[in-house]
Amino acid sequence: MTEIIKEIMRHTGFWPSDIVRISRDAPRSYKVFSIPKQNGSSRTIAQPTKELKAIQRAIVECLRKILPAEHTTATAYVKGKSIIDNAKPHRNSRIFLKTDFQNFFPSIMPSHFDQLLIQNEIHWEPEICNLIKRLLFFGNRTSTPQCLAIGAPSSPYISNAIMYQFDLRFSQYCASNELIYTRYADDVTVSGNGKMNQSAVLNEIDRNLASVGLSALKINPSKTRVFSHKHGVKITGIRVTSDGEIKVDRELRREIRARLHKIRIQSASTEMIAETHGLLSFVHMIDEELEENLLSQYKLDSYDW
Repeated sequence: MTEIIKEIMRHTGFWPSDIVRISRDAPRSYKVFSIPKQNGSSRTIAQPTKELKAIQRAIVECLRKILPAEHTTATAYVKGKSIIDNAKPHRNSRIFLKTDFQNFFPSIMPSHFDQLLIQNEIHWEPEICNLIKRLLFFGNRTSTPQCLAIGAPSSPYISNAIMYQFDLRFSQYCASNELIYTRYADDVTVSGNGKMNQSAVLNEIDRNLASVGLSALKINPSKTRVFSHKHGVKITGIRVTSDGEIKVDRELRREIRARLHKIRIQSASTEMIAETHGLLSFVHMIDEELEENLLSQYKLDSYDW
């Protein structure tokens, strides 16, 4: 019995026969629904069943023991890191290129997982490899594993593991060209203090993706921009001022004030209160003093509301 099956058994209490049974229908064992995006389109969420989630978490714990840690440029889904860590390396830069990968999770396929195992000299029997892929990859309403699901607890870790070789190679290119690179899930930020050759950087991203077998990932042209630091810049929702300080964005401060006013006069819904807790936690990560001032301004000196 392979180590990964033992690990799944240890974490979940399932017997091998249970794991095989669950794997048969795993690619379609998801609740599929849509949520609206800020641009007016929708994002498809595929949430696995409770027992499949448990197995996916167990697989991740096993893979953490046999795969390298996430590359230092990857800042999403990494314990001890946040979007602040994605913004900080760029504080002293003067020019920025921001872009993202289109359909990030849906573009990561079982064949990429095969490559990951080969790159790390992990030699499972074919039937074990196929079983694990069935347990990790969404079938898009079919019984054939097709891609990572937005909504599966394993997808964030698997995406970072598969992106490791790209992160390594592209960060080396950036370092040799006096550029700084970070990636927060599908969001890519490149910055520096000299001239930013947008075409050269984007071509290098494509070249490195192809070199590690990830040509299915595509840059989103509509999200690709070059900015100067003259008036500050936002990186994954964090405002970096022209003098290199990390700040809470002005629009977010305004939104939180409006929410706290409604909470103060007791006209906020339970959902709004919960969302405001989350926003204040985000503010706390960046500027504790601002969080205290906002709560004090509306005489809400604790989270007891």
